[in-house]
Amino acid sequence: MSDGFEYGNARVRARRADLLTRARYEELASLDTDRLLATLSDTPYRPDLVAATPRYRGIRLCFESLRTNLARTLREMATWYEGPAARPVKWAVGRWDLRNVRTILRGHYARVDPDEIRVALVPAGRLDDDVLSELASQAGIRPTVELMISWGIPTPTIARAVSGALRTFEQSGDLGAVERTLDRAAAAELNAALHDAEPEVVRVLRAVIDHVNLLVALRLNKSRAEGQEWDALEPAERFLAGGAVPVTALARITRVEDRSAAITILSAGPVAADWRPAIERWGESGDVVALGNELDEMLARTAVGMFATADPLGPGVPVAYVWAKENEVANLRTIGAAIAAGVPPEAIEKDLVILE
Repeated sequence: MSDGFEYGNARVRARRADLLTRARYEELASLDTDRLLATLSDTPYRPDLVAATPRYRGIRLCFESLRTNLARTLREMATWYEGPAARPVKWAVGRWDLRNVRTILRGHYARVDPDEIRVALVPAGRLDDDVLSELASQAGIRPTVELMISWGIPTPTIARAVSGALRTFEQSGDLGAVERTLDRAAAAELNAALHDAEPEVVRVLRAVIDHVNLLVALRLNKSRAEGQEWDALEPAERFLAGGAVPVTALARITRVEDRSAAITILSAGPVAADWRPAIERWGESGDVVALGNELDEMLARTAVGMFATADPLGPGVPVAYVWAKENEVANLRTIGAAIAAGVPPEAIEKDLVILE
């Protein structure tokens, strides 16, 4: 495949060379906050540090420059692709539109100050700072959803779907009804675009859906085991379509009596082979959070692995770069927060995810 990817992929490969190496991470983990910021000033993060310096200091300066650099880098990368080649790239960076909308809705639900909501947003997708800021400035869930509908945010189809969940939310106060609708509509749009995608990319995108669905199923199983009540939604309403693990299997997992039965169901289905050891560790510990972190790392490794396995003139290259850049920023946030908290370098290094 080469249609429309030559120029963009050449630029992505050049950008990949700027990503931090294991040795550079080890160097950064040994610094204090001021030296960390000074060292980052000699990297592609310099423009963002300079822009944020008049408003922030210390760890806040670090976090703000990471936030803006991630957004700027991914938005710029998306401009390198046009026509059909732009579709997988827009999906990869458009994940941030969904995250941002969800963050805004949760912020309004919790009555968080709009300024606090804004600093948690990463305008890396189609929605820029001005649009996200306006959404964050709304007086609550209803005006936010109404503005989403008016502006077709994050897409017109998704906005219309979310509007249908607004009444359910206002009747029950369950923000989950809006979030589930948001996710299902986004998954439906993604599935519609999968039929002509490169197999390596399809595998990653389906793994994203499986990741979400599996954690939902296991959390529900845990709630049931603890005697907690939860709403009786149909599986089609509960889980996202398009993953490799069938929705029927996920529904069965929510009802089994012990973790070994859940593992049996997953082992019999098409769950990714490299996920099975992590799922077995969950079977021993029951720690869904730890499992989620492991699956996050494995998904990142699979996505970044497309640099080596996917067509060099296909969509795997930019999709791999999105995950690689996101992972770099996550590592730098981990380093910055740990340094500020006085964590020793050797302990910091254990928490980093190195994808070389």
